Amino acid sequence: KTRSISAEIAKAGAERDRILQDVSTASEAVEKIAEQKRNAEREVAAAQSELKSKSREIEMCLSMMGGHYDSGYEASSEWGDPPTLTAGQAASLAEGLADRGWAFVDDFIDMTAVEKMRTCWLDRYSTGTGDFERGRMGGGRSGQNIKYIEEGSRGDFVRWLSPQDDDCPVGYKWLRAGMDLLVQGLARNCRCAALEGVDTVVAQSSMVAIYPAARGGNGVGSRYIRHIDNPIGDGRILTVMVYLNPGGWSLDSHGGALRVFHAMEDVLEVATDICPSGGRLLVFLSDRVPHEVLPVTGALHRVAITTWYMDFAARARATCEEPSLAETEKLRNEMARMGGHSVDDDVTPA
Repeated sequence: KTRSISAEIAKAGAERDRILQDVSTASEAVEKIAEQKRNAEREVAAAQSELKSKSREIEMCLSMMGGHYDSGYEASSEWGDPPTLTAGQAASLAEGLADRGWAFVDDFIDMTAVEKMRTCWLDRYSTGTGDFERGRMGGGRSGQNIKYIEEGSRGDFVRWLSPQDDDCPVGYKWLRAGMDLLVQGLARNCRCAALEGVDTVVAQSSMVAIYPAARGGNGVGSRYIRHIDNPIGDGRILTVMVYLNPGGWSLDSHGGALRVFHAMEDVLEVATDICPSGGRLLVFLSDRVPHEVLPVTGALHRVAITTWYMDFAARARATCEEPSLAETEKLRNEMARMGGHSVDDDVTPA
């Protein structure tokens, strides 16, 4: 009887081991199925994201065919042909971009054009007819996330401008046409790594930025702290700006230098202060050149027009994304640290 009981116990133990093995096998199968499900969900999400991106590219292509990214300039007797670079200037820009990430040339436009455009925008700014608003920070990768204002960190007033705007001046279209031609040449000829593999470069809306003069004509006025235009992969690759300041602008008397840092790795940081002289054109890599606008110290407003040029496909991917919770939280923390306030709380400045 004892032997019989022992045999039954051994049999039960073997059955238990078999059941445990079956459970283990089943658990492995369940985990495998779960992993396959997770992989499938990731693939579906990636496919949906790609579809959304391609749909956005199609929308942008249709906009391009409709002239949305064109300068809209038609030759006029007042403005003539769009501004162009000499062969030497073009070579200088391409070399500077490749070597240090930025470059500038003087006299891209003459002082007559500078004064006409400067007068146009300062009149609109002073009379409140130009739709200027406080410069904003944040926005995230898609540009649709939290934006905030902190005047001590960014003190300019800006007007976003497109050739399709009803009140778009002909002079801006003339300048944009020249910028577009310049960038097309750089995209073809510049040996810059940032431009490699970029099939199509298109212009974003331009920004007219006015940094108000120092109060009372002296002291420390408006500025923009050090930053990189595109540290988050939003599609912008080139920043192109033209200064609309009067002749004789000097850093000692007026301030407002653009301090740019070389886009170089593993070397000591090198900075250069560039005077925002009227007619001067500056180009730099949007995703890797730190820069800041030093305080305006004189009695004159500092004026510039900036256009960003985008990698078409990268911009489509960025603008179709929904803001992530992590990005939103990061911007909230940044806004709190900077002492800024959301644009929802903004009031029109006097």
